[in-house]
Amino acid sequence: KITKAVGARHFWLIKPVKEFFTEPSEYLQDLKKNYIVKGKVDKIKDLIIPQEINFIDLLTLEEPLIIHMETKDRKPLYIKYGSRKILQTKIDGKYPLYSNIRRLYSYHDVHFNMIRERTLRMIGDINDNLKNKGNKWGINFRYPSLCILGYCISVDPFDNECPIKEKCRLCDGKKFWSAVKYKRKIFPKFHLNLRVRNLPDIEKPLFYNLQTITYDELKEDVEFVYDSVYVYLPRLFTDYLLREIEITPLGYLARTSLISLSFNSTLLTFYISTILEDAELLELLKFKYFLFQQFKKYSSALDSALEYEKYKSSTIDTNTSEFLKFVEESLVHTLAHLFLLFLITKKVQIDPEKITYYISDSSIFILENSKNDGMGFVETIKNEIKEKNPTLIFKEFVDWALEFLSKHETHINKYQEILFSEAQKSF
Repeated sequence: KITKAVGARHFWLIKPVKEFFTEPSEYLQDLKKNYIVKGKVDKIKDLIIPQEINFIDLLTLEEPLIIHMETKDRKPLYIKYGSRKILQTKIDGKYPLYSNIRRLYSYHDVHFNMIRERTLRMIGDINDNLKNKGNKWGINFRYPSLCILGYCISVDPFDNECPIKEKCRLCDGKKFWSAVKYKRKIFPKFHLNLRVRNLPDIEKPLFYNLQTITYDELKEDVEFVYDSVYVYLPRLFTDYLLREIEITPLGYLARTSLISLSFNSTLLTFYISTILEDAELLELLKFKYFLFQQFKKYSSALDSALEYEKYKSSTIDTNTSEFLKFVEESLVHTLAHLFLLFLITKKVQIDPEKITYYISDSSIFILENSKNDGMGFVETIKNEIKEKNPTLIFKEFVDWALEFLSKHETHINKYQEILFSEAQKSF
């Protein structure tokens, strides 16, 4: 009931790699010592393996918690959890709200029901008061205020100005702060970047190689490692800012089954040189490369797109190692997406959430999300390879991919015509 009344209230933290601090500082010591806040971990080499994660309830904080982190592009990101006005609000003129919430964790408290109902009533009053003053989302912590430059997120509904304006000093606390116009947005989702380590050695193929390795054939555990967190912070209605934070490597070990599709790197280079002979495709890749470079520079989709006016095809050197690497990565990633779709739709229908794919140079790995056993997905493909042979399976994949891409192009052209037609009506 409490959680429903405030939208959301629990969070946890992983120790960032670069400079960071917390206010109050008590959580800083936990992070430095234990790598996560409130929990238990094992450490194998550089990998942290959580054994227990205990969430922090922001309603139990006596003071709000502000976390400062440095992102990959060396820009700061602050997150504020909690609200002093809410936490210190006194119920019946005596008991701070945070104190009541702490007592509710003891179900044996003889006054449990009374404490809960009076706390809920106070939360409801705060919520109504905020809404009556024009704050659309009221007390709901799921809708924070944000800096449109991507430097701060605050769940405090009373933060009508940026809570870190004294530290940041880029504005007066109002110029770039969304809450000035009561514009609060859904809390942005933080995603973990996965790297897969200690994969079995795959023999370099003469042309390509398609093979399976089941969990019982692995000699060592595969390491599933999350070493950075990224978030797209809403800036404008159609624009987002990318922020990425390096974290202490966190993950788990598993013996799991996998499929690998590897290409000879020299042959791949030859394919790319052939691809670049297509003038139309070359122009498309040059433009995509330009936008990719702009996005790395600005971290904003809209700002990057607006740079298209500066684009000059003649300035893109297609012989540089950076451009050729971009084309190779684009090709391998496209093949990886197609190969995954082929396997989970054409071959074995399975929930994509149960499968992970990982790319290492010119090799694509499709792994089962299982620990120390198999789900039958890889086993099915293994049996089919035995019945036929890898060449026939690969040919089937190529034929399927060509048909899929042809249909995809037809759909794109169809929707493009609809879009142009609707746009002309609007104009």
